[in-house]
Amino acid sequence: MMRPRQRTAEERRQSKRISKEVEAHVSSHFNKGYVGDDSSAPSEEEVKEFMWRLSELREQAVSFLTILNGMRKRLKTMESDTEGTKQCKKVIKDLGRLLFLLNKKPQTVQMPPDGLKLLTWAEHILNRYKEAQPEQIENAEQSGPVTNEEIEAQIGDDVTQF
Repeated sequence: MMRPRQRTAEERRQSKRISKEVEAHVSSHFNKGYVGDDSSAPSEEEVKEFMWRLSELREQAVSFLTILNGMRKRLKTMESDTEGTKQCKKVIKDLGRLLFLLNKKPQTVQMPPDGLKLLTWAEHILNRYKEAQPEQIENAEQSGPVTNEEIEAQIGDDVTQF
């Protein structure tokens, strides 16, 4: 069994920087107040976890954009008013929401009510996408370039299970 890779000094510095940004954001989040009723307001721990996970996913924004573009192309080829079309539109909407959050400055991000659920779903999709990558490289060596449709086929249809 492989041992986990040791983090480099740069990765440790980045982790500390992210922690400081998360702490600063959490403080400002609670100083501004939460829009909505108190029963739906996230706890301080939930906001910290959300901001931490969001900052970790920022590095993968290009991958999420690639997945989004593949889903858009897939939608164009689908028949309208089918269940698959509806699911595809939901995935595109959620990927758009995620990319919106990833591209905002950390100080300006407000945690949506379903923020942790959205990030869990995004991590699942990213893992599925990355698992498909080695297969794509091997296939590319044998048969040429890989299309977006092949990427989407390898990710699968369960991306809508958010």
